[in-house]
Amino acid sequence: MPQVADHVEQQRLDRSELVDFPEHEQLFLPSDFSQSERIHLGLVQLAENQQQLLEGTAYDVLHRIRTLIKALNITKHDKAKNSRGQVANTRARSKIKDIEFQRDVSIMEYNAIRGVLLSLGLSPNDTQFRPLTLKDTQMKRTNIRRQVGDSHRVDGFLWTNTGIGMGSRPSSNVENATEIINANTSRASIGTQGSRAKKRVYIRSKSFPLSG
Repeated sequence: MPQVADHVEQQRLDRSELVDFPEHEQLFLPSDFSQSERIHLGLVQLAENQQQLLEGTAYDVLHRIRTLIKALNITKHDKAKNSRGQVANTRARSKIKDIEFQRDVSIMEYNAIRGVLLSLGLSPNDTQFRPLTLKDTQMKRTNIRRQVGDSHRVDGFLWTNTGIGMGSRPSSNVENATEIINANTSRASIGTQGSRAKKRVYIRSKSFPLSG
């Protein structure tokens, strides 16, 4: 992006310590500028591209978190059921801690991505990319029988938000309604054909007249 060459050079002159700490260097991506600055520098299209890439990454991270939560629940259940003795319990606790660490890092990563999306114009009230907390990852365990009080527990938005698990925005209500209507129509048609009584056919025999 030659448009930001002056910014890169100015950063080099103002912050000579970046030579020793390159991780602190600003990359001057479209998200590093305001909307008016992006228009002035001709970065609008690049900003749209960056937003699309970040949205895809956010969905990937959310999918990873869901997988980690399922693995965490299964590991905890396995520890309670099968771990006997100090060695086995220590090994199980180590696995749980590792999964919890990956979960927490992934939550931080998702929220950081969301922060960049906000700088690119995402609405703070966007229903797909809401801020994610540990509470939002809670789910009813699917690998064990329902427990007392489960009906009063609510899954976090990670599991209830439409479209997150699909990796894309949800399809339109019209398309969904059409699919449901078609499915119901097919089932109704099958049920009608199967339940319809066959017509009885009466044949008058010449050999055996019905009346004397």
